[in-house]
Amino acid sequence: SEHPGFEVFGLDAAGNRTPAPQVAYHTPLIYFWPPDAFGVPPVGLDLTSEPVRTATLERALRRGGMALTPFVVLLGEHEDDGIVAIHPVVAPNSDRTIGFLTTPIRLTLLLEATIPTLPKPASSRIGMPSDSARSR
Repeated sequence: SEHPGFEVFGLDAAGNRTPAPQVAYHTPLIYFWPPDAFGVPPVGLDLTSEPVRTATLERALRRGGMALTPFVVLLGEHEDDGIVAIHPVVAPNSDRTIGFLTTPIRLTLLLEATIPTLPKPASSRIGMPSDSARSR
């Protein structure tokens, strides 16, 4: 099998792994790259197991395009500084949705990677120049 030990699971509101609920259908992640990007392999995560992700998936379906979650706790994380972009994938020459492309984004990492770090000043002392320096 391509995914030995594959198991569908859900998430609670705090981002913790939970057993998959008994529902009519699941929308599990099948492929994820790199598999250890968030420290916890997300393969099997049911996108419809948590209300915020479910609502975003449904919004993406209605739009026929990308939708973003509000801030959420990503799998393997502890803070709600993540968002997930969800986009339906449509079969060629059809309007039938065959899956979803999802992109989890941890905003802390994104900002750290894009905002330059300013060098620290040689002296952390801040003040006004002395009177003798101003009179020159």
